[in-house]
Amino acid sequence: MDNRNKLACLQKNNAVIKGFLEDNNNYRVLLNYLDDPSPTNLKILDDVFQEFFLELRFTTYILSLIRYAAIDFDKRVRKNNYRSVLLLDGSSPPTIASTNEVLTEVKFTQLEELVTSAALFYALKKLTPKERIVLVDAYVIDMSDTSIAQKNKVSQQAISKLRSQALRKLRTLIRK
Repeated sequence: MDNRNKLACLQKNNAVIKGFLEDNNNYRVLLNYLDDPSPTNLKILDDVFQEFFLELRFTTYILSLIRYAAIDFDKRVRKNNYRSVLLLDGSSPPTIASTNEVLTEVKFTQLEELVTSAALFYALKKLTPKERIVLVDAYVIDMSDTSIAQKNKVSQQAISKLRSQALRKLRTLIRK
């Protein structure tokens, strides 16, 4: 088997060699060496191949790094989204235990502990204790107005009015 047949066989079986030989300059350097197998041509071929292989390894490394960074980022985003489910729209969160079971384990002493916005924090400080309790029950514990009313031994209308009043007060305080 002559050198060109060996080359064709290698090119079929080896993806690295196939990629190396797709560049016309690299192919010419190889043919130059096969025609004149001198130490100078060997050195040129070796240098060109090392440069190609280094670039290939570097590209593979960067692609792998990006891929695993994206996977890690996606895991962190999913974990964060799972941990901080919003309960403002009345839908129940995807939890295994019921909301009341979870809240018996985790006690919130103040609504301000849950807030990250400075404006909202200061606005919540200006609410009355009753307004805070109603907001916690409605939006943190996800209780209905009727169940909040039963818990506080008042009418459902009073809870609805108190919740609306607290939200209105929050809106005006935050806008200032």
